[in-house]
Amino acid sequence: MRALLDKARRGIRAGALADDRAVLDHLGCFGARRGAGTVAAAAVAYLAARHAAQPVQGVLRAAFESDADTDTLAAMTGGLLGCLAGDEWLPAPWRRVQDSAYLRSLAGRVALGPWAYRESVEAPALRAVLADLERNAQHEVSLGGGMVARATALPDLKPISKSITVRAWRLRTREGQTLYVTRVGKRKGAGRTAAAS
Repeated sequence: MRALLDKARRGIRAGALADDRAVLDHLGCFGARRGAGTVAAAAVAYLAARHAAQPVQGVLRAAFESDADTDTLAAMTGGLLGCLAGDEWLPAPWRRVQDSAYLRSLAGRVALGPWAYRESVEAPALRAVLADLERNAQHEVSLGGGMVARATALPDLKPISKSITVRAWRLRTREGQTLYVTRVGKRKGAGRTAAAS
């Protein structure tokens, strides 16, 4: 890790003459080790430091590098730049992603430390949730662990096979998270009913 950070530091010292792609390549972002945590951490440290004055450019550089672990690099670079510069630099479209209010709330709770974030991570009983959704098209459904969501049935999807049925629901938790549930089964008379989501 120390050797990787030294490489990142040399790239940062090049200042305006730095070639981001060359530095990321030297760190191993495009080779067999591109998904390694140490490579990603060094690359993110480089990108955040190099683009601290223009955070959007740092995130875009991370997100659009071909043959790199771009989702990890962009998420970590954005997170680190957010810690350094706040969130005022975020472009308006980035603030309107699905569940953005929930994500901001979650980030705020995580930032307060583990004592402020005590949400249960119990997995709900999938069969019970599906059965509840089948009974009522639009209502509140328990997801387990104290989580409750408002369910809305979506239009039935049209499968290619006439022996298959597909039902779908959108669930919106009180915290603002959106979940989608899909149930695939066989039509009555076409064999045993199978459920998956």
